[in-house]
Amino acid sequence: MAVYPPVSITKSISVHPCKVLLHPHKTLLLSNLDRQCPTLMYMVFFYKSTHQDLCSDSVFSRLKTGLEATLSVWYPAAGRLSFSCPHHEGKLNIWCNNAGALLVQAVTQAKIPDLGDLSIYNDFFEN
Repeated sequence: MAVYPPVSITKSISVHPCKVLLHPHKTLLLSNLDRQCPTLMYMVFFYKSTHQDLCSDSVFSRLKTGLEATLSVWYPAAGRLSFSCPHHEGKLNIWCNNAGALLVQAVTQAKIPDLGDLSIYNDFFEN
């Protein structure tokens, strides 16, 4: 197992859909296939500044604004997985409640080439 430099979280916020476009709370029933083979998606984006004067706060703010707009259109991503739903008790569903998504900014001294093939799971991603 490779040893990587530590990762430090510098900012963590809950991002919600744009207020103007909030959707009413509702439950989306998952298909049997979704229930049998659940997939939770974790996305990690790596950015290298193309402008020396572009600060990380500016990038984070722009990502937050984009995520707010995305959650307004793809509103199930702003919801939560839930087992409690009238008439479907005990089955996994999506409770579309505009609760938002987590946006985290972190820094590390690790170099991207040292992580190897990014399409293959790497323990470093858990940091």
